[in-house]
Amino acid sequence: MTFGAFGRINWTLAQRNYDLRFVGQEKVADLPCLVVELVPKFKENPKRRLWIHPPTRLPLRMERYDPDGALRVRIAFTEVQ
Repeated sequence: MTFGAFGRINWTLAQRNYDLRFVGQEKVADLPCLVVELVPKFKENPKRRLWIHPPTRLPLRMERYDPDGALRVRIAFTEVQ
């Protein structure tokens, strides 16, 4: 997955490599976010979940999973100013 300027996601590239699924809404750093699951189209790509802040389109949280479903990486903002 690639991120463009200021952390924005390259959605065209993401759609080529993943099936995108909306899974809900949650807050990150006290901001409302849409939760999107990225299910890989190719087994070598990891499954990911992104928490996107709609007004800025910035990913405020990201999780990456191994093929067996184990969480391997979690990155999240705790405060946004």
